Amino acid sequence: MEMRDSNPYKDLQALRKELELYHPSLSRRTSIVLANKMDLPLAEDGLQLLRNGLRTLSAASPQDALADCPIIPISAQKNQNID
Repeated sequence: MEMRDSNPYKDLQALRKELELYHPSLSRRTSIVLANKMDLPLAEDGLQLLRNGLRTLSAASPQDALADCPIIPISAQKNQNID
């Protein structure tokens, strides 16, 4: 997910919906989220929105596949967490 977008959590939800429409079992698989473009301005704000959204989801639906998914902040430009 690109962290420069206005609301990465909403983008993640849209991606999940697309996966569900393509094949229902895909959205229920264990996932990780790569928080991309962390070198850009406002990326930390986007990361916080994403974390807050997943925290809210976890509280409301602990059985949801995304409830406990790890978020890994990355930046290809700065070679951060891409090993």
